[in-house]
Amino acid sequence: MVSKIGKLPDKALFNTFAPSKSDQRKVALELYLQNVKNLCRDSPDLQEFLSTDLVERDRGDIGLKPPSIVKEGYLFKKGKNFGGWKTRWFVLHERGVLEYYESQKDKALLRSIKLKYTFVSRQSTSTSSSIDTEYRHAFILTEFEKEAFRGPPGPDQFSEAKVLGRHVLCAENDEERDDWVRCLGGVIGRLRPVGGNQGVSLGVGGRMGSNLS
Repeated sequence: MVSKIGKLPDKALFNTFAPSKSDQRKVALELYLQNVKNLCRDSPDLQEFLSTDLVERDRGDIGLKPPSIVKEGYLFKKGKNFGGWKTRWFVLHERGVLEYYESQKDKALLRSIKLKYTFVSRQSTSTSSSIDTEYRHAFILTEFEKEAFRGPPGPDQFSEAKVLGRHVLCAENDEERDDWVRCLGGVIGRLRPVGGNQGVSLGVGGRMGSNLS
């Protein structure tokens, strides 16, 4: 039976938080567990294992969140300079602040990002370059100087010199990424000064690795 089940997925898939490896890890685990289930469908040991130590969720907590929270969930965050990927728990507030924490249970705030003078842009998925592989399901928050929104429209209004920082974030899939972009764009759009630009940019929004914060 053990020989039929096969080996566990490569442990190297579990040593990194890179989004590309996350996709591979998910597929490998799903295939492995499907194979185990098919081979051991009538095994009482498997049935007992799957029925042991279950944790019941409080129905009162399901789907409920404070009205001031627009969206929350785990995202991959790219570190500064040559930093790697880390998972963080993000909370988007209606008041125009994106906060992130070490985990969902951790109450110690790591950082808050003010969104009023920020653009959100999604990574294109139309090509298959190494950049797309590294930054799949990605979106970027680009923070600009306040003065960039007060100057006259022109090619230099949102130049690289006026960028304060970028935050490269990745979701687990394109659907989740698009929902984050939609929610962020909605909040930013409501914060903009009268006549200001909308919050969503459909392009990549600048170099992925520059000015990370």
